[in-house]
Amino acid sequence: MLLDAATFTDPPIAMTALQTLITDYLTKQAAKASRAKADVLAARVAREGLEETLADLGGYVNTVGGQGRPRHHREKRHPLV
Repeated sequence: MLLDAATFTDPPIAMTALQTLITDYLTKQAAKASRAKADVLAARVAREGLEETLADLGGYVNTVGGQGRPRHHREKRHPLV
């Protein structure tokens, strides 16, 4: 996305904020090894937040960059598409 910033001018989340979510998830995922309920729950909550954000970002990229269809479908012209 950073390489195509001219195309993706208004993502639903800033890339710095996305990096923060990723770092937070990785930290909580590592802490989950303790098997403490609070650590397991914190990792789950962090994962759900990251997944939701990535889904929003993926939808944005597909809509803006592919006019609603993923790029590889447009370029390959698969017979089922």
